Amino acid sequence: MGKSLKYRRELHDAGVDAVYLQFCFFNKNMIFRYIPVKFMRGLEKLNSTIKKTEKELKKANDENKSLNEEMDRFLIVFFSKNNKFITMNYYY
Repeated sequence: MGKSLKYRRELHDAGVDAVYLQFCFFNKNMIFRYIPVKFMRGLEKLNSTIKKTEKELKKANDENKSLNEEMDRFLIVFFSKNNKFITMNYYY
């Protein structure tokens, strides 16, 4: 059993029924760009969705390199349980 399966099982046991992913960029003053929310009913595709979204994030980052400004990548993960949101933040 891999880590991702164990992780999904723990989330499922906690009653999580949907996951929303939001990637965005931060610079010193504002959110510069964000990538649309990814919605998943269930947790089966959590890892592949994050990887696909990271590719989109890298592409957007490459497009913004001409600004010569350091950008922080930021991922917000919303877990839905009984129509209530639990928010977990991950920084890159």
